[in-house]
Amino acid sequence: MDRALRSLRLSSPPAALAALPGGSAAWLLVAAVLALVALLTPSRPALWAVLAWPGVGEALLLSLWTALASTALAWVATGWLLGLWELGRLPRPGLLLAPLLAVPHAAFAVGLAFLLAPSGWLVRLVLAPLLGLEQPPDWPVPGDPLGLALILGLALKEIPFLLFLGLAARARLPLAPELACARTLGCDSWHAYRRVVWPQLAQRLRLPVLAVLAYGLGNTDMATVLGPDLPPTFAVLVLRWFLDPDPARLELARAGAALLLVLALPVLAGWAWLTEGRLTPPRGHQGEAAAATAFLLLLTPLVVLVLCALLLWALAGPWPFPAPWPRWLDLRVAARVGEDLAAPLATTLRLGLMAAVLGLVLARLLLALSPRPRQAGGPPLWVFLPLLLPEPVAALLLQRLALALALDGREPAVLLGHLLYVVPYQLLVLWGPWRRLPAALFEAARSLGAGPLRRLGRLELPLLAPVYAAALAVGFAVSTAQYATTLFLGAGRVRTLASETLAYAAVGDRRLAACAGLIATLLPLLAFLAAAGVRGGRLTPAAGRTAPRSPLR
Repeated sequence: MDRALRSLRLSSPPAALAALPGGSAAWLLVAAVLALVALLTPSRPALWAVLAWPGVGEALLLSLWTALASTALAWVATGWLLGLWELGRLPRPGLLLAPLLAVPHAAFAVGLAFLLAPSGWLVRLVLAPLLGLEQPPDWPVPGDPLGLALILGLALKEIPFLLFLGLAARARLPLAPELACARTLGCDSWHAYRRVVWPQLAQRLRLPVLAVLAYGLGNTDMATVLGPDLPPTFAVLVLRWFLDPDPARLELARAGAALLLVLALPVLAGWAWLTEGRLTPPRGHQGEAAAATAFLLLLTPLVVLVLCALLLWALAGPWPFPAPWPRWLDLRVAARVGEDLAAPLATTLRLGLMAAVLGLVLARLLLALSPRPRQAGGPPLWVFLPLLLPEPVAALLLQRLALALALDGREPAVLLGHLLYVVPYQLLVLWGPWRRLPAALFEAARSLGAGPLRRLGRLELPLLAPVYAAALAVGFAVSTAQYATTLFLGAGRVRTLASETLAYAAVGDRRLAACAGLIATLLPLLAFLAAAGVRGGRLTPAAGRTAPRSPLR
C-alpha cells in the first residue's frame, strides 16, 4: 500500500536550494556569498580578533543550536497543525494567525519573558499555589545557558508564518483524486494526510523554512530578551560590537557579520540536503492525531497568556510576589507613555506607512517584470533571497551603502532597510492571486483602448482589493517589527517602538517595556483588521465563464 501511496504524489521540481550540495545553483550561491563577504571588506586582523574573542566559540554553537532547534520545532508543529486543519479540527485558523502575525518579535519576547520569569505570571498562577512559594524560584529563565526560552520564543513566533504559507500552498494543490484513492486503499484521514498531502506541502515550504532558519541564525531582538548573556548568541555579539563607542569594534562587527554569512551557507545547505527525500513522517505512529490535538490545546493558551501578560504588565500597579494579580491597575502610566513614546510612535507610523506603500509599488513592479509569472507553483527563489540573509549581514551591507550616500543615522536609510524585508513578504501575498487574474479581461480591455493605468484602476484594483489591503497590512507589520535594521542604519538616532521596547526591557522598566510592546502590537493588528474589512469587486457572469479558459497572467 505504501508503494501505491508514493505513486500518488504529484511530480514537482525540487526547490532551488535542494541542489545546494552540488550543481550550478550551489556555485551561484557560493559566488554570491563571496561577493557579499567582499562587500563587508573584513580585514585579516579583524577576523583573527573575532576568532580570538572570549566565548566566541560558545556563541557560535549557541546560535546554531537555537536556530536549528527552533526551526525543527516550528517545522514539526506546522505539519501537525496543517494535519488538524486537513482533518477539520482547526476551523478558521485566520482567527489565530492574524494576532500572532501582528505581534512584533520584540513585543512577543517581552511578553514571554514576563510569563516565564521567576517572578512571572506562570509561576504566580501555577507554581506558587501548588508549592506554597513565598519567594521567586532561583532559575535562569529567560536567559538559560541552553537557550531553551529563546528556542520556545522563536518557534512560537515562526509557526504562524509557516502555517500561513502552508494553508496558501494547500489551496493550490488539487489533491481530491489522490486522497480518494488513498482512502480506497484503506488509509484513514490522518494516514492519507501524512502520505499524500504533507510531502507535497513540505516541498513548497522548503524555502520558507530556510528563511526561518536564516532568521534564527541572525536574530537579535528575541535573543536580547530571551537568550543567555554570557556568552550571548553570535548575532547579539555582533550587535554589541556595532554599538560599542570604540570605532575599532566596527571592524569586528563587519568581520563577525562576514563570518556569520560564511557559516550560514553550509547550515542552510545541510538543512536542504537532510530534508530532501525525507519529507514523509516515519510509519508506525498511531497516536499522531491525538498528539497534534494535545499540542494545539497547549499552544493556544500559552500564546494567549503571553499577550495577556503583556497587557497586564502595561497597566499593573503594585504587584508583590506571589500575588497572582496586581493590587490595582495604574492608568497613570498612560501619561508617561504619552511623554516617552510619542516620538517613537510617530516615527514607527511614518516609517511603517511609507514602507508599506512603497513596498507595494515595488512588489507590483517586480511582478510585472517577472520572467516567470505564468508558471505554476509558489514564488521563485529570488523572492526569498533577502530573507535568506542573516539580519546583521543585511543590515551592515546596507549601512555601508548608507555611509556612501551620506544617509547613515537618518530615516531614509532606515526606510531602505525596512523595504529589504517588506517587499519579499508583500510579494508572497501578491504572487498567487495576481498570477490567477483572468488574462482575457485584460486583453479585452486593451483591445478597447484602455491603457495600463486604466486597466490597473478599473480591473486589477477592484478585483484584488482585499489582496492589496492584506499586502499593505503585512508590509506595515513587517516594518513595525524591524529592530536590528533600525538600530544598524539609524545609528541609535531613529527611535521606533521596537527599539524602545528592548531598551526599556534592558533597563528593567517593565511597565514601559510592556506599554511599548503593546502599542507596537496594536498598530499592525489594527492594520490587519482594516484589511479584513476590504471587499473586492466581482466578475460578471460572462467574464467568470471566460476566466477558467484564459491563460495565467
